[in-house]
Amino acid sequence: MISNVSASNITANSVTITWDTDEVSDSQVEYGLDTNYVNLTSLDSNLVTFHVQEIKGLIADTTYYYRVISRDGSDNVSVSGYFRFTTPRWSMYLQRVNSGGDTYTDSKGNVWSADQAYTSGSWGYVGGRTYSRIDSITNTADDQLYQTERHSLTGYRFTVPNGRYQVDLHFAEIYCSRVGQRIFDVYIEDNLVLDDFDIYALVGRNAALVRTFEVDVVDGILDITFGQEVENPKISAIEVRSVAFSKRTAGKMFSKASVVPGVFKLSQNYPNPFNSNTRIEYQLPKACHVTISIFDVQGRKVRDLVDNYLSAGYHAIYWDGKDNDGNTLSSGIYFYQFVSNEHREIKRMIFLK
Repeated sequence: MISNVSASNITANSVTITWDTDEVSDSQVEYGLDTNYVNLTSLDSNLVTFHVQEIKGLIADTTYYYRVISRDGSDNVSVSGYFRFTTPRWSMYLQRVNSGGDTYTDSKGNVWSADQAYTSGSWGYVGGRTYSRIDSITNTADDQLYQTERHSLTGYRFTVPNGRYQVDLHFAEIYCSRVGQRIFDVYIEDNLVLDDFDIYALVGRNAALVRTFEVDVVDGILDITFGQEVENPKISAIEVRSVAFSKRTAGKMFSKASVVPGVFKLSQNYPNPFNSNTRIEYQLPKACHVTISIFDVQGRKVRDLVDNYLSAGYHAIYWDGKDNDGNTLSSGIYFYQFVSNEHREIKRMIFLK
């Protein structure tokens, strides 16, 4: 029997759920934006009578519904009734970084923080070295912001409340002197946003260049990473500011962000294995007709999830383990297939009832 279910330590993006059982049992929590839940914590198989589960990656100022599940050593399952909690509001987030440089106040009076290494709970760079010159910079009134840089870096990380953010990436080529001498990729939240990026080819040397993106953060960390193609990747300055929230509606399709990806990609479903709902993300570099279908191990199609003409961007769909007739399928291995006119991809997932 389950008793004393409680939600505590509630922050903008996390909560701790506790409960008691009269028999030693394992621990798991279902949660979501309504009593359909759709999310499931990892199973804690330790058999205890006092249970603790921490849920992360929540959205601020949002009401969540949850119930707890425990299975004892004799395989008897207890499921609580539903409970709910609301995450608190969050403050506007704004961080400006003068990469490779000191604190700087720009021509509009905005203060850019001195570069710093990333530490948990804060922001900063991961790896890299600094370089600077004193040459004049065109396309800007703030030469100093572009006269320093961090290069050869892995990336930057920003600890932020979950939500949508505008990311401004500032560049200037102050070292290389020809097209093709420096080429690199940039990813935001694992999404390719700048592919084979060549600053000199776009604006020449000693000229400011800004690229702006919007992205949703759901895990409390905004990651910007760099990939080397030719010479070392670099960045002059970064601005991150919150712009809106992106609340998920269970069972409905949504676009992840206004960033246009560079390639087609089908992501691994999450959670996997799953027992109620699972989320499938995919990205389109251009508008096209897309189908996503579910197949069983015999190759029979059991569910059509997507059959639409979609815009370029990041998309996702939930599957509830049911076939086209609304029947819940049996536990086992299933395959989901993405098909467009230019790309086909298949991945495997496990459904556990």
